[in-house]
Amino acid sequence: MKKQCIIIFLMYLLVLPSFFVLNAKNTEEDKFVVYYFHGNKRCFSCNKIEALSNEAIQKYFAKELQQGQIEWKVINIDKSENKHFIDDFQLYTKSLIVSKQSKSKVIRWKNLKNIWILLNDQTKFYDYVHDEMISFMKE
Repeated sequence: MKKQCIIIFLMYLLVLPSFFVLNAKNTEEDKFVVYYFHGNKRCFSCNKIEALSNEAIQKYFAKELQQGQIEWKVINIDKSENKHFIDDFQLYTKSLIVSKQSKSKVIRWKNLKNIWILLNDQTKFYDYVHDEMISFMKE
């Protein structure tokens, strides 16, 4: 009996480190962050772009959102702590940015500029966000 307990304990010691390695790997994996950037003054179109973007991402990428592979963030660039995003993503207006990040560092990004053109066609807007996200994630 004592020998069995020792064997079980040794097996536990062998398995436990691999558990921590697997968990550490999962927290360091690459992920995609989708940002909607706005300012303090928000017009009807700005609010609509945010809503449509959020809806498209929720509709097509719910599983990835839940698993933490994709994050959705709404950022007010008029707040002082967010000013760096203007340079980071070369922002000049309200924007939808998709980025790939590793260990909280941006590896690459893309500004989905056609959101303004497609604002009044929900289906085309959704399709555009979906297609651009799929293309970006495959790169």
